[in-house]
Amino acid sequence: MGATGYRIHVFAYFDGKVHHVLEEASKAFPEIVFDSDREESILVTELTTTKDDWTQVGGMTKVYMWTGREYARMGRVPWERRFECQSRETCAAIRDSRRKIGGHLTTVK
Repeated sequence: MGATGYRIHVFAYFDGKVHHVLEEASKAFPEIVFDSDREESILVTELTTTKDDWTQVGGMTKVYMWTGREYARMGRVPWERRFECQSRETCAAIRDSRRKIGGHLTTVK
C-alpha cells in the first residue's frame, strides 16, 4: 500500500487580507459540495483498508461548512452518510444513530 496523501489548505480573502481558513490531511482528494442554497461544504474522508487497497467504504468523513469567515467543522460521520450532514445537529444525529454492540459499530435503524 502506498503512503500518498494530500495536505489541504484553503485560503479566503476578506477584510482586506488573505486568511488561512482550513488545514487538513487526507489520503483521499477532498470533495467540495454545494447544497440547494448554494452553501459550500468541504468533505474530508479518512480511508480504511480492505486487503491491500485503500477505500472510502467504511471510512469516516469530516464535514466542514463555510460560515463566511471560516470552514467550521460540523461533524465526523460515516462516508456513506456524508451528504446527510448539513449542520452540527444533523451530524450529531447521524453519529448518535451508530453505537457499539459487542465491540462492533452498528447502525441503529
